[in-house]
Amino acid sequence: MMVLLNVGELALFADDVDEARNTLARFLTFAQEFDDPFHEAAALINLGIADLLGGEPTASISAFRRAIYVARNIGSEYLTLASVDGLAAAVADKAPARAARLFAASDALRARTGLPRSWGEQALYQPRIDALKGTLTQGEESEIPGEVQDITDVMSMAKDLLDEGEA
Repeated sequence: MMVLLNVGELALFADDVDEARNTLARFLTFAQEFDDPFHEAAALINLGIADLLGGEPTASISAFRRAIYVARNIGSEYLTLASVDGLAAAVADKAPARAARLFAASDALRARTGLPRSWGEQALYQPRIDALKGTLTQGEESEIPGEVQDITDVMSMAKDLLDEGEA
């Protein structure tokens, strides 16, 4: 089963988004059939990335939202943060302030917990984060807790931001 995840990720690195989607969809099916929520969330995150890179923001947003739900239900901070980062990237063009707040909340918790972005996440998201710098007004920046305590704070912020609009 893990081979499918690896092949899907390799297809993404090779810019073969269609192959990545197909392979990751099969991986997702297996994870669901084997009632494996950890790998279900991982599959959804990677499908979200494939859709993001493939220019399908609506599908990407949907995959990341589903991944957040699954990751939160199993209590995985790492998968939840990866999902929140993906969602932030997916909404960045349509809702830059929302994306900036999601990335900021994720960064705050990552700093507190010592869960850095992987090199792949950094390569994918850092250009988006850099492009969003300065997007938030001073008032919006004050909405981000100075010290995010735990994943519940990030999830609460993500839920509030998701409830604000279509993202």
